[in-house]
Amino acid sequence: LANQNIVLNAHIETILDENFLPDDLRVDIMSESGELLHPYLSDDPIPYRDLALHALYNYSTQALLLQDTKITVGGVHMFAKADLVYGDNKAKGAVKLWVDELEHAKIPPLWPKILHGDNSEKWVIKKLSDGVIKDAWIGFDLALKRGFPHYVLREGEDLEPLLSADISALEAEFSFEEMKIDYRAPLEAITEAYGSGRFDLDKDELSVELTKGKLGDIGVKSAKLFLDRLVEKDVGDADINVSLNGGVADLMRFLSVEPINLSDDIDMDIDKVKGNAEIDVALKFPARKGVEMAQFKIGVAGTLNDLLLPDVIEKMDLGGKSLALSVKDGLVSLKGDATLESRPMDFAWETFLSSKGKPYKEKLTAKVTADPNIRAALGIDLSDFIEGSMPVDVSYTLYSNGTAKADIEVDVTNARFFAEPFGFEKKVGKQGKAEFTAHLKGGALKKITGLTASGAGFDISKSEIYFKGEGENLRLDRGVFNDFTLGETKADLKFSYDDAGSVKIDVDAEFLDAQSFVDSDDKDKGEYAAPPLVISVLAKKMRTSPDAVIKDAKLLFDIDGQGSFNQMEMDAKIGAGKLFARFKPDSAGKRTFRLRADDAGAFLKAFNVYPNIRGGSLVIYGEPMRGVYDRNLRGKAEITNFRVVHAPALAKLLSIISITGLGEVLAGDGLSFDKLESDFSWLSRKSGSLLVLKDGRTSGSSLGLLFEGTFDNQKREIDVSGTIVPMSGLNKVIGAIPIIGDILTGGSGGVFAATYSLKGSTDDPEIFVNPLSIITPGILRRILWE
Repeated sequence: LANQNIVLNAHIETILDENFLPDDLRVDIMSESGELLHPYLSDDPIPYRDLALHALYNYSTQALLLQDTKITVGGVHMFAKADLVYGDNKAKGAVKLWVDELEHAKIPPLWPKILHGDNSEKWVIKKLSDGVIKDAWIGFDLALKRGFPHYVLREGEDLEPLLSADISALEAEFSFEEMKIDYRAPLEAITEAYGSGRFDLDKDELSVELTKGKLGDIGVKSAKLFLDRLVEKDVGDADINVSLNGGVADLMRFLSVEPINLSDDIDMDIDKVKGNAEIDVALKFPARKGVEMAQFKIGVAGTLNDLLLPDVIEKMDLGGKSLALSVKDGLVSLKGDATLESRPMDFAWETFLSSKGKPYKEKLTAKVTADPNIRAALGIDLSDFIEGSMPVDVSYTLYSNGTAKADIEVDVTNARFFAEPFGFEKKVGKQGKAEFTAHLKGGALKKITGLTASGAGFDISKSEIYFKGEGENLRLDRGVFNDFTLGETKADLKFSYDDAGSVKIDVDAEFLDAQSFVDSDDKDKGEYAAPPLVISVLAKKMRTSPDAVIKDAKLLFDIDGQGSFNQMEMDAKIGAGKLFARFKPDSAGKRTFRLRADDAGAFLKAFNVYPNIRGGSLVIYGEPMRGVYDRNLRGKAEITNFRVVHAPALAKLLSIISITGLGEVLAGDGLSFDKLESDFSWLSRKSGSLLVLKDGRTSGSSLGLLFEGTFDNQKREIDVSGTIVPMSGLNKVIGAIPIIGDILTGGSGGVFAATYSLKGSTDDPEIFVNPLSIITPGILRRILWE
């Protein structure tokens, strides 16, 4: 006590024993005001008021009992009691100090000098603020040692204390209301906190337990804070466990700052996030400056309810009734039954807070039914191959170096899978699946590896596709399909794009079903949408029609950006002979067409031109109509030494003119012809070619034909007319008679002849015959009808 003006009102009362010696000594001291001075407390005197001290000393036990003691310092009413025992010039015992209520703002002026600068000051004074502390007490063991009781103070000397004090086993407890706990900036501080705490000096530990509070806009249901080595500077640890209940958006803001830093992985408008979170958060970290992320131990466990995360995947919303959120050993995970654009999805996502030394940075797995709208939103246009919806399993992994891969499995059983270039279709309900790995870097797709597929009528072994560019400029680069099967087709395929966008395709086939290519001119395919193509094909066997297969085929196609041929070459074995076909510039640059087939009937049947010819040799030559680059051709076609069998239109024509004998031959071994020849014009059109025949004729021992007209592949219509001459061998003899032959035949045709026409559908044309021409001399027929 330091102040020369202190007034102590003391009342001393003693009780004597039976020998009239002191037994109990009671001392009551009262002081209205004064100052306290001790180097452990402050360098400056500390004013007090309303001091009341009541002590009872027992001489026999040397016990000093301090009761009902109180003092007011800095506006704080403090109370004390002690139970001391004196011996060996020391007084030792337990002391307890307490306050009923204390505003936190009044603590800093009272903080003992001895605790300045350590962790206890940082946590109690700086990290705790606002609010009111209630029922706070400090208990400790006190040892008072006698100094020099008879000391004369010389002028100029400082007053030394008569007693020295040692404190040990210090403990404290307190409760609080409306407290703010700034446990680790820049993380959101806990505010409006209610709870209690305990401090143990010997263990150097502080524990705080909350019953309620707020973390920003998130409700704190409960929390526990444990801090060790508070007094020892820059060595302590903090262990914090908080149970939260609040909006998911607020939670994401909380998790988006250092040290958790989820904002690095969140690319969305957090203000549009919806849902409620119920989670437990555990933080353990060194309570000092300069702590690295690797030193943080962060744990989160809980659920996100009625969740909506906007624009998670390509502007599509992710939702979920109840998703489990977890952070453990530096790994953040979110999983459960979710929805993608309201489609059910089994979903799991995880990322490391620090990916250094970890096998990956981020991983996403999902199971979702990819319908056309989902595929369109993802920018995956499969309309050339897929119709319908299909379950998809995706496992996406992002690595620290910016590369990523996605392992994808697709079940196409309930979808229609087709490959029009190969004429293949897997119908809905037929089993099918596919899997592959997509490799990305910086978010751009670089390659697809391990592409395999199998199902009803198709099988693809491990294949690879490579890409170049990124974003809107992403495009195919090259690819390999090894040992794939589509229907009858069994082949290897390689493709590559050059810098101009042209595609080179190489096909090496054990068996190639090329029917769709052969029939490609049969219908209107609209505007050509493919890039320029150079296609090279080797096929041991190649199907060109339902009942025709050619062998040892070598093909080369050069197609421009409008879908027109720059060049076509074909060599193959067809029927009993070889096929040779070329459409390419000659030495003068003129693009000519040449074709030679040793077995004309087999060739015409194989390429769906005409199925009712047997044998013969075919030669076709054509050249541009106008200029060297014109794709419209004019030329001549010739077939020699062939037979015609089972020709419906010809049989019908013979029936109409009542030539039954030839009809029977036609239905049997067929009608033999020495030659068929015709001039032709072939007009290229996007919607289907037009073939114009002129001066067509056949010659044979049984029948002769004159014909000309058109075949329109766009309309699938025929319009041909001409003359039919039965028994052409006899008519030749008659026609060879000088003068009389010219009169009877008109110089062409025959005595026994008829005019005819075929019009309508190429599959079943209408046949018209002029019966009068049968009995009319040839010269009159030519004047009147031809």
